[in-house]
Amino acid sequence: MEDVMGVRASRRHQALAALVTLALVATFVAVAPIASVPGPMLTAFLPLFAMAVLVTEGITAYLLASQFVIAREPFLAALSGAYGFTSITVTLQLLMFPGVFSPTGLFGANAQSAVWMWVFWHAGFPFMLLTSASVRRKYSIDPIEPRRLQLVGLLCIGIPLLLAVGGAYLAIHCDRLLPALIGANGSYTNLINGPIGPAVIAINLVTLIAICVSGRFQTALDLWLAVAALANLVDASLTLIASSRFSLGWYTARVAALVSSMAVLSVLLWEINRLYRGLQKAHARLQEFSIRDGLTGVYNRRFFDERYAREIERAKRTGRPLSILMADVDHFKQFNDTQGHQRGDECLIAVATAISRQARRPGDFVARYGGEEFVFVLPDTDRAGAATVSERVRDAVAALRIASTAPSGIVTLSVGASTIERTPPTTDALLRAADTALYMAKNSGRNRVCFSDIAVPA
Repeated sequence: MEDVMGVRASRRHQALAALVTLALVATFVAVAPIASVPGPMLTAFLPLFAMAVLVTEGITAYLLASQFVIAREPFLAALSGAYGFTSITVTLQLLMFPGVFSPTGLFGANAQSAVWMWVFWHAGFPFMLLTSASVRRKYSIDPIEPRRLQLVGLLCIGIPLLLAVGGAYLAIHCDRLLPALIGANGSYTNLINGPIGPAVIAINLVTLIAICVSGRFQTALDLWLAVAALANLVDASLTLIASSRFSLGWYTARVAALVSSMAVLSVLLWEINRLYRGLQKAHARLQEFSIRDGLTGVYNRRFFDERYAREIERAKRTGRPLSILMADVDHFKQFNDTQGHQRGDECLIAVATAISRQARRPGDFVARYGGEEFVFVLPDTDRAGAATVSERVRDAVAALRIASTAPSGIVTLSVGASTIERTPPTTDALLRAADTALYMAKNSGRNRVCFSDIAVPA
């Protein structure tokens, strides 16, 4: 099964990624000069934002983990862990955020806890992307062994989740060991002027460059990981430039974070949808192959048996007539013996094509009954209509002018036909009558149409 790692970046992917990249850069350039302008204090915005990130990152982590199970590539497990880390971190940050669930935040959080969780989020996620890239370079030759699949998955996915919980513990209970990032007036002055803020920007920038250089946008996943890294960089930069919560830059940074969350999820859903469509088409082709004769391309005996039974039942239910034609290629064994099996196969293909072209209504169908014998089912067709179609079928094969050693000099067809106007005593009575008519046509000189009527009780 194809995995998302092997999907080449199409021109549509490249164009869309370029459009999102230009939008991110343009937004940053436009908002940066006015990022510190205060905005409305919408406390309901934070839960909505956190829920959106939690859902998108969680779904992305799950889909990447599923791809890891399929492809057995440790890179996908590490990438899944990175997105799982973000989904847990943003949830913990929301719970610690002052004024959302409690004045200072839950779990004993203080004014600095939510900011430190933001630092762990925006430094941890790009760091894990870098780790994923290094894992990809080291283990990109062969998939891991199935017996080690579970262990590698637990390590790559479990460790980032433990780091998220560990970061929350540090942010809440080890505040004395961590420097204060928020000033007395609620601004991010210490975060911006100290080493923490520039370090966050630096690791995001290094990650973006590393993804662009290592992946070179060859696959759709490489392309959209670069977009996600750029959006995370814009998010971190605007947050620091804004220097306070609920400012214009702070709100815009949250939107960039959503773009970062949705970038890889979008391509995963895109490719899953593409693979699903391909699977549907393959399933449809497989179904078609299962009911088609491998040589002639008309329906096979299996399809005929199922469809013929349904047509008999429909004729019983509606009281409408039903006709059936049994056609056999005259002197075909002699043709095969003198001209070879390859020419015999070509003859059968041409005959089947000529017969099937006479099925001009949606309900009519032709099937290969066996060897050189074909069956033509004509629903809602009386005896006169069956006679007309029978002659058309016989003439169509004669018009092929396939040379033969038979007395006629060409390949011809014998046709046996039968029609029911009322319900027959048994479901196979119509088929037996057509078969009897075919033998009548054979015994009376071939290259002709014969009818056999069915005895139906009054």
